[in-house]
Formats: sequence, C-alpha cells, structure tokens
Amino acid sequence: MFIRNDYKSPRMMESEIYYKGSCGRKGEGLSKRRKPTKEEMDQANHRHKVKELRRTIQLNFTEADHLFTFKPEKNCGWTIRDLQKAWQRFSRKLRTKYKKAGKELKFIYRLEIGKKGGLHFHMLINEAGISLNEITEIWKSCGGHNVNVEPLYDAGGYEDLAEYIVKASPSEIKGQITMDSYQLDKLSRYGCSRNLKRPEPETKVYNRRTVEEIIRYGVKADDGYYLDKDSVYIGTNPYTGYSYIFYRQYKIQTAGDLNRARERIAPVQDMKHLCVDEIRHKGSR
Repeated sequence: MFIRNDYKSPRMMESEIYYKGSCGRKGEGLSKRRKPTKEEMDQANHRHKVKELRRTIQLNFTEADHLFTFKPEKNCGWTIRDLQKAWQRFSRKLRTKYKKAGKELKFIYRLEIGKKGGLHFHMLINEAGISLNEITEIWKSCGGHNVNVEPLYDAGGYEDLAEYIVKASPSEIKGQITMDSYQLDKLSRYGCSRNLKRPEPETKVYNRRTVEEIIRYGVKADDGYYLDKDSVYIGTNPYTGYSYIFYRQYKIQTAGDLNRARERIAPVQDMKHLCVDEIRHKGSR
C-alpha cells in the first residue's frame, strides 16, 4: 500500500507518495540499508525542521508579507537576555498596534548572533497596512535601532526562507561562541505566534500500479494546478529504503500559469528516479 499526503496552502500544494509497511510486499521491497551515523541523523532532523517550517509559512504567509531584521545600536552592550526582553516588549506593542487596526498579528522569529558578534533577530510578519516607519518607531521605543525589511518570494515553496530561519544546529552555534545554557537555548530554535495554522495532510491511498505509472510516465498535475518541475523527486528514502516521490504544484491564477499547466507531465528522464522493474522485483530478491 502506498500513501499520498497532500499539504495544501492558499497558493500551492506539496505532495509526498511513499510505501507504508514494515515488511515488503510484491512490487516493493527494501533497498540495502545501514544504520545512519549521528551526522546523518542531525542532517535528517534539520531537513525535517526545514520542511515543517516551510509548510507552516506556505499556510500562513503570502508574498504580500515581509521578513524584518531588528538590530540594537552598535556597542550597546546588550546580552542575549536583553535582546529577548526587547523582542518581548516589541511583540506586545506590535500586537496592540495590529488590534487597533482590526488585524491579527502572525509571526515567526529567530534570535541570532552575526559572524562579528552582532545581536539581532529576524521576524516574519503578516501585512496589515502598518508602515515601515511605524514599525521602526515601535522598535526604537523598545531600545532598538535599525530595521531592515525584505519582501517574500514563494519560489521553491519558501525553501530558502525556511532554511535561513532554521539555520545552524545547537552544536554548530556552540562551536562559534562561548555561551551558557540559556543563551544556547534561545539561539538554537525559532518561535511562532500561537495563532498560526499547522500543516495537516489530506491522505489518499494508492496501489502499486498507480505508483508504477508515475515512475514510468512522470508526475501529472492535478486539475487547477501547474507542476513545479524543479521540485519533482522520484527515488527512494535513504533511511527506509522504500520508494519516495515528492512534487510541488501551484494554483493556476494567470494566463501564464494556464500555459504551464498544459505541459502536465514532468519527463522522467529529467528527474532522479527508479526504474519500474526495480520496484516490481525488489521483493523477490
């Protein structure tokens, strides 16, 4: 039995197809596996965090929203605790500003130390018609100084943005600078507002023949979507040894999107893939 999980958001949909079972069956067996190393497990955990954050961003934010970077004044002597307290004051004041505008504040943030030791934090904030000047004034009232802003781009399903926010693992951060457990904890994770929607998949069940057709002929876009061909992966999960398929689709919104949707099949020769016979006969090896 194969499972297809669809993660839908207002602009796009990500789909994963994988074999569900602990013992192989006809048409699907285990590839050669080995116990992953600690480094490989760290990488897998990191990829999982990036994937979860990417889908959370897709579900809650759009290209109308912005990524802000907030910095204190140079040589101000702030510690991580000072930055955390300033962020708390700022988020409270900003939430009040949003309420007065009849909006609900949504955000994702991450405290950070730059390569030269400069403290700052990144904050992804939903658009509410509040100007950059107003946001800057709120930050300055909390003891801050500079504010930088960047628009969002959904290219790659916000993969680069999610990677940027998740960033280094705790062990990597610890190797860059000496810090206590409180500082390490605050710099090792990101935070989100409680009102964010969490990605939940819509699940379908596929049989082996359906998956074989995908491998042989390529992925087909659903009605109302066009396929992001650069996102397509057809191969195996290196940790389970079973077949794994991933692809991303965007909703058709313009005439240009409609033209893309007419090329509904992503050619298999352009992807990393398994051959059908490999899947079919693994279980008999």
